Amino acid sequence: MNNNKSSLFQVELKRSSAGFGFGIRGGKEYNLPLYVLRIADDGPAAMCGEIQVGDMLIEINDVNVTDIPHSKAISLIKDGGHQVRLLVKKGDGNVPELSG
Repeated sequence: MNNNKSSLFQVELKRSSAGFGFGIRGGKEYNLPLYVLRIADDGPAAMCGEIQVGDMLIEINDVNVTDIPHSKAISLIKDGGHQVRLLVKKGDGNVPELSG
């Protein structure tokens, strides 16, 4: 039995004047998946209460992001307009350091 699906969840965030309230680390050029690096205290990501530092982004606006560059992930988030839909894999609270 495959338990991986149970650790996946979807959230939709509405952009505030300061953005969506989270930062990411990783990307294909770092040989890392995309991780949630930080969450702004009073931003939309914090208010939703589901996303945490160390969670891994699987999809941004229905686009698989497991093997894309960091800049492409940022573009997908920005190009979504006032809303972003994320498919997230629950992490353990750790975010790997970038190498190189």
